[in-house]
Amino acid sequence: MNGVELATLLLDRVASLHRIRIAHRDIDRHSVWIDDRRSKVVLSSFGAAHFPERKTIGEARSKLMAGGVRVPEDVGEGAKGTPFQQDVFLCGALIWTLLTGERLQLIGQVPLWTTDTFKKAAELPVTFEDWFDTCLNLDANARFPDAIAAADAFSLLVRQAERVSLEKQLERYRQDIDPISDYPPVEWIQQKPCRVYRARGNETDFLVKSWPERSLGERRKTAARLIEFLGKADALRASAAEWLPAERPLLHDRASGGQ
Repeated sequence: MNGVELATLLLDRVASLHRIRIAHRDIDRHSVWIDDRRSKVVLSSFGAAHFPERKTIGEARSKLMAGGVRVPEDVGEGAKGTPFQQDVFLCGALIWTLLTGERLQLIGQVPLWTTDTFKKAAELPVTFEDWFDTCLNLDANARFPDAIAAADAFSLLVRQAERVSLEKQLERYRQDIDPISDYPPVEWIQQKPCRVYRARGNETDFLVKSWPERSLGERRKTAARLIEFLGKADALRASAAEWLPAERPLLHDRASGGQ
């Protein structure tokens, strides 16, 4: 599992606690267990947890914590929020480590987040910055209200980042061409559901296969399949086997709608 997958699982696990109004309040490396083989995240160390309709441990919380990081409220910084907003802060700090491999600087056991912190993570999409800003705000009331909201916002960012990444991968194949004009047919083999024909240009014979874009469905949903197909075509071309025809996979956008 990569860092994004682990972060998603962690947020989902904490969100499931918040749905039944339980806050963990001691989330850090010592209390998060990862089963990579089963793609599972398990939480432990519930000694400082907040339970609904029970007498809470109040100020004794810090004595029951198992050595993890603290939230700003523990040291008198920022406005106090709910136990669920404490979990949001702790999740944000741990997810920063999952995504970057680096721990946030600690001041009095409290992770420090500043406007310059995100600049150190060049590999993260810039859209994630606001999410971390919200999770790690000194003012607890400015954070997400709970891990449910934090998980929903994170999932939306992940989906957006995946779409951007897929479009960037497709961009290397995109060309401003029209197969019919640039590779005029000399012999038709098939016209539906995709166009297959022989063409000739610059004293070279071509076999052209063109799929109407409408036959591929919505680009957002088929981008991954397109990349897989074009990648396989690239691999065949790179093999340079004598018995293979020369290939040039291209992606084109035309009014006629083709790929």
